Amino acid sequence: AMPRAIPVPVLPQIPLFTHMAQAPAPEPKAQAPVVCCWLRNDLRLHDNPVLAKAMDLVAQRQFRAVLPVYFLDPRGLGVTAWGSPKTGAFRAQFLVESVLDLKRNLRGVRSDL
Repeated sequence: AMPRAIPVPVLPQIPLFTHMAQAPAPEPKAQAPVVCCWLRNDLRLHDNPVLAKAMDLVAQRQFRAVLPVYFLDPRGLGVTAWGSPKTGAFRAQFLVESVLDLKRNLRGVRSDL
């Protein structure tokens, strides 16, 4: 089952990113909610089903913006009970490069992390 996008309340004091829809659409009402996409493992923009659904919802004017969010979980970077690293150097480097690539790709569609 595909995770569903969950609307969050609009907080005017927090800057929000512009929508990622491909075609320009009329501006939604100012009170339209923002869809927050919590990204965990699928850090690619071009084939991410959650981001694609969120962009569709913005294009349909059900939401006014997409807010992509990524949290680096420090528990995955710690040491096991046996003293070995939970994440090796190559995996950690891949994770950093993936997050930076996602950030660059999001900026290419007028968004950001």
